[in-house]
Amino acid sequence: MRNGCLGFLNAVSTSIRSPFPAGEGGVALRATVTWNADQSAAGLAEVIAQIRAEGRVSLRVIAAELNARGILTRRRGRWQVSNVRGLVLRLAVSGLLQARRSH
Repeated sequence: MRNGCLGFLNAVSTSIRSPFPAGEGGVALRATVTWNADQSAAGLAEVIAQIRAEGRVSLRVIAAELNARGILTRRRGRWQVSNVRGLVLRLAVSGLLQARRSH
């Protein structure tokens, strides 16, 4: 039975084809995912700047503040340090968030 199932799955998986020619699908998908992430980050730029202006600058504290405000991640989850790090880096690279300078 087990070998029969694997054979069936192999037959099905080899019959599924991407609508994109080889190599082009990955490029188009990556561009779409990047654009979506940029748009999502841009929508949070003002909120992150406001939180930082209030003196809440650590990634952990920013995550806690976003969660306290009921703002979900792009994937509808709670904020973690790693999510905030990625968001802040994306905003900094795009020029939508000024880097904090220590005195």
